Amino acid sequence: MAKPEHKKLEYFRDTVRRERRKFDSSLFTTVNVPSTSDYAEDMGKIYELLNKESGIMESFDELPTIRDYLNQGDSALDILKDRLFQSDHAFNIRNLQMFNTLLDVLDRNTGHYSKFLEKYDTALDLVRADIAVLQKDTLMLQVFRDTALKNTFQPQLQQLKSKWRMVDSLIAENGREINTLKSQSSAHAITIGDLLFKVDASLKSVGSEAWGKERSFLWERGDSSVNDAEDKSTGSVQAELQMAGIYFSNTTSRRLWLITLGLLFFFWVWSNFRTLRKLDQMQVIEPFQIDYINHIPIIGSLIFTLSLAPLFDLHAPSIYLESVQLLLMILLTTLFRKHLERRLFYGWCVFMFLFLILLIARIAGFSLTIQ
Repeated sequence: MAKPEHKKLEYFRDTVRRERRKFDSSLFTTVNVPSTSDYAEDMGKIYELLNKESGIMESFDELPTIRDYLNQGDSALDILKDRLFQSDHAFNIRNLQMFNTLLDVLDRNTGHYSKFLEKYDTALDLVRADIAVLQKDTLMLQVFRDTALKNTFQPQLQQLKSKWRMVDSLIAENGREINTLKSQSSAHAITIGDLLFKVDASLKSVGSEAWGKERSFLWERGDSSVNDAEDKSTGSVQAELQMAGIYFSNTTSRRLWLITLGLLFFFWVWSNFRTLRKLDQMQVIEPFQIDYINHIPIIGSLIFTLSLAPLFDLHAPSIYLESVQLLLMILLTTLFRKHLERRLFYGWCVFMFLFLILLIARIAGFSLTIQ
């Protein structure tokens, strides 16, 4: 009886052994095969990311302003270099202070725009990093390798290609623009530093040179010809206009206060006259002999404003101060013509004629080129 039981055990052992040989382990493993919806979802995410990167680069809206400012600054710095390194020209304190003010403004604005460029450059680096990650997307690589998948998603792929080209073009264009402007900004900072050092050194030495001559004496022969003088005067006027434009474009807040003060003066006089008329008390101002101002004080307000203009721009270019003086004299002439005696009015006209001669002589190059 022992032997049959032994054979039975051997049979079961062999059966179990044969069943193990037939076991398929793949029945208990999960094979993740991407479906069509997975590919479509991945394409949608890529398209949204490309839209986001495109919006980031389109937000670089200060680049045209920075480019225009730096180009304008190039012209201003070239003019300042020409003026400051003229060996035959001695500048007075007002010249040097105006140069110093203009250089300070250029330095401040250059630093301000450099911060924008650094911000844009950092954002562009992040965009490049995101694009580099997209290029390693396994699902998209599989789509481009599989012809059947490419045919299935052909419309979506066309949209992605178009958006990809646009983003790639924006990256290249903005990268070139930002690098160029950063180089230009760095060159500005170096040039401004050199010119400020030159101006500071000149301001320190101007005291000892105050009693020296700025130009050759009348009896000393000049080195340049008439044609050279004409070219020089033309360049001087253009240089002054350019420098004045840059100066005024960066110091507008001062003149806003001046205009505000002039308007307040106008409404103050106008309201006083209006109040006196309502109360029928105009006779109270007769002892003061107010002849040069009326109930609509347009000319008086302009004269008041122009008289205060130099106080708001102590270091302004000469062409601005001379223009203010010329307008002030024209306005005064219109007032004096009605109130001055003929002999005094003619004397005033002679005085104004001499002022015009001085102004024209300076512009023509017979005196200082920039004061």
